[in-house]
Amino acid sequence: MRVIPLVDCGIATNATSPVYVNLLFSGRYIRNVHGRPLFGWVWPGHVIYPDFSAPDMTELWSSFLTDFYTDFPFGGIWLDMNEPTNFCHGECGRDENMDIMLDKYRVLPYVPGNRTLDNMTLSMDSRIWNGEEHFNVHNFYGPYQAKVTYKALKKDLGFALPFVLTRATFPGTGRYSAHWSGDISSDWDFLAVSVPSVLSFNMFGLPMTGADICGFYGNTTEYLCSRWIQSGALYPFARNHNHEKAIQQSFWSFGPTLLHTAVVCLRLRYALLKQYYTYFVKSRGVGMIVRPPFFEFPNESKLGRDEVLNTHFMLSDQLLFAPIVTNRSNFTVVYLPDGATWYDLLTGARFGRQNLLEERSLGIFVYNPLNMTPPAYLRGGAIICMQGVDYATKSTKYLNASFKVLVGLDEVDQGIARAQGEILTLGDYDERNIERNCVGDSDCIYKLSSIFKPNEHLFSLEFTPRTDATFTDFIMVEALTVYGFHAQGLQLDAASNVIAIAEIADTSWRKKVKAHIEVLDPIRLLGTMRVEGLRLRIRGAIKIIFRFG
Repeated sequence: MRVIPLVDCGIATNATSPVYVNLLFSGRYIRNVHGRPLFGWVWPGHVIYPDFSAPDMTELWSSFLTDFYTDFPFGGIWLDMNEPTNFCHGECGRDENMDIMLDKYRVLPYVPGNRTLDNMTLSMDSRIWNGEEHFNVHNFYGPYQAKVTYKALKKDLGFALPFVLTRATFPGTGRYSAHWSGDISSDWDFLAVSVPSVLSFNMFGLPMTGADICGFYGNTTEYLCSRWIQSGALYPFARNHNHEKAIQQSFWSFGPTLLHTAVVCLRLRYALLKQYYTYFVKSRGVGMIVRPPFFEFPNESKLGRDEVLNTHFMLSDQLLFAPIVTNRSNFTVVYLPDGATWYDLLTGARFGRQNLLEERSLGIFVYNPLNMTPPAYLRGGAIICMQGVDYATKSTKYLNASFKVLVGLDEVDQGIARAQGEILTLGDYDERNIERNCVGDSDCIYKLSSIFKPNEHLFSLEFTPRTDATFTDFIMVEALTVYGFHAQGLQLDAASNVIAIAEIADTSWRKKVKAHIEVLDPIRLLGTMRVEGLRLRIRGAIKIIFRFG
């Protein structure tokens, strides 16, 4: 377990505090219009504010964090109240409403929330180190703090991949920090806006984003919390967090419905967790991890409807989720883009791009009660790697290097179907292993590709390091599941099994395996093919061929 302490930016004006004394002596603090420290008021009482944009601020802030770490070894830093927040609304001891020097900040074409700009923050005429007014740099305060904190953890405390969580952001802050959507209420309106919030911040360059699952302010309910974990388990940053005066909302605190819903949804998250890692490493800080479907299918007008924008989201370009975010409904309408084949992630049910297009444009009516994961779909042409998860799984370190490869076939030419994907080449997802082999000029990604030729009863799955310099470690393929498998011409036994010969190309390795075929479309003989117990160790380039009798 790792402890992530909450650190506010306001430094208490305590003459016995080394942090306050050293900050004051350094002169790296926000100044009022007269050049003296600007005093605010937050939880400790009177505070002054570090100027995180000042030269050499990383060294000073790092010294504070190093002393803190010596007394209390932490696993990361959670930056709160860093807009920056100030309960004095400007500067303590100054009547800003009567100060004509501030009038120029009030006569503006647009004032957010119809309040003065210094509401709950610093005076607009306060100054940073180079004399620039806070009016011009307010939105950069939180990002500067996140950047300085990240660099301090990495350079001086030796964190391989520093975890920093910040409330205040600006586009691009995701280079240094994760983000949560702030102090939201425990109600259905905030659940409904959580998905658009995560999508928006991905567009703003903060892919590691989420909302407080079950809400922060007020008392949640078992039903609301159960619905929230269905979507929240899939946020890139997933956390259950609430106010100290609200009722307990841990997933075991209400009853069996919430507990079971949380278990199945968190199991799905952990089953996909290393695929999440792959999407983040592959992106190298560019692009969106979570995105609205219309980003992938811009010509489909139905994807611009509010009921789609507010509820549907894609994980990379491979998975689509459509959680229920409204009260007292066990049914939802899922709008699958027509420009692709889709498979139900759990059952393999197929929704072909050429089937029932008019009905598809009206949406698919889906029953999704509690105690289930939200509606989830794999895009045809995609390969993902999932893992088995049990009650002993508590963190990424509990996940081994064994995967179930899930293939969603997409017919491309005369019945031939293909799919592709990626997975990290790592056996160990330790932070230093990721930093050493996956960051900067290093590469640690396998490209996965598959082809199915039904007329030849042949399926192949290939692992290829992305570059000649790609680091490779041993990973294990435990099982293979193929959606959209043509069973035509295969002789199945009474248990719907068929024997296949598995071989590794350019080697003498051969093995008889039992493939279970579940026909879901009896007209086209399409369905799901599963092979269990493969236990194939993968390292470097390898091609596995299955020949079905």
